[in-house]
Amino acid sequence: MSILGFAPFSALSFSAYFTYKEYLESHTLWNSDIIKVVGGGMAGITAVSVTYPTDLIRRRLQLQNFDKSVPKYSGILDCISKIVKSEGSSGLYRGLTASYIKLFPTIGIQFLAMERLNQCLK
Repeated sequence: MSILGFAPFSALSFSAYFTYKEYLESHTLWNSDIIKVVGGGMAGITAVSVTYPTDLIRRRLQLQNFDKSVPKYSGILDCISKIVKSEGSSGLYRGLTASYIKLFPTIGIQFLAMERLNQCLK
């Protein structure tokens, strides 16, 4: 599940970052560091909005043997079907708001650091 979620998350966050950054540079008067942090945060939110179910499924599969409140799953598809059956399709996005709060500054700072390191290495 980690591989199924990480590759699309990375691809989406990088492509969204450069799109948001370009848009913000042409439509705002913000300082370039603010543009990088906001663009990175928005890119993280975009990517996690699409890939969040993979993260939820990964966590549920990991927790099934540690927490008795988590049902036993026989695999990825079984996990998805049990979540949808018991919680509806919105159950695949349970906890997304908390993820947004954590992810916005984290990914924003990550992209700022990436841009700064890129400038140093040139």
